[in-house]
Amino acid sequence: MCATAPASTTPRTFRSCSASMRASRRDCTRSSALWDRIMNEMLRYVLKPAKMVWAIIQAVSVAICLALPLLFLYTIYNEHWSPEARQGHLNQQHSKSIRQGMSRAEVKAIMGEPMDSSRDERVPQTLAYYYRVPPGSSLSCRIIFDFEARVTKVYCPSE
Repeated sequence: MCATAPASTTPRTFRSCSASMRASRRDCTRSSALWDRIMNEMLRYVLKPAKMVWAIIQAVSVAICLALPLLFLYTIYNEHWSPEARQGHLNQQHSKSIRQGMSRAEVKAIMGEPMDSSRDERVPQTLAYYYRVPPGSSLSCRIIFDFEARVTKVYCPSE
């Protein structure tokens, strides 16, 4: 509602605005200024943060759209073309030629140096060689030797 000012200093439109609420917002300069101030405050506190949130959502979605293909390519590389993957696939192929009764030297000639070796605590005379397998495989490739240093078992995941 507009406040009334003395008649001598106030234009006619201002007096009519303060006299009744029927006048439009354009007829009342103080109401118009108040309306503009309210809208500016609303824009400042409501719409700008909403625009910022929307901008953040857009930036995150763009980052995800760019990262997904890179993640996909890394996964493919890691599973098929990385040095570890290539060595794992070779170990799977070479393990098929290992037979019971082969010596440790014959196994090393076919498979190369093991990644790790250990003795079984329950049967201390046995030795196990561990070889790398392709990424994503839950099993390890291991070759078990008996007390005479001959192959007794070959555990290697199939392709």
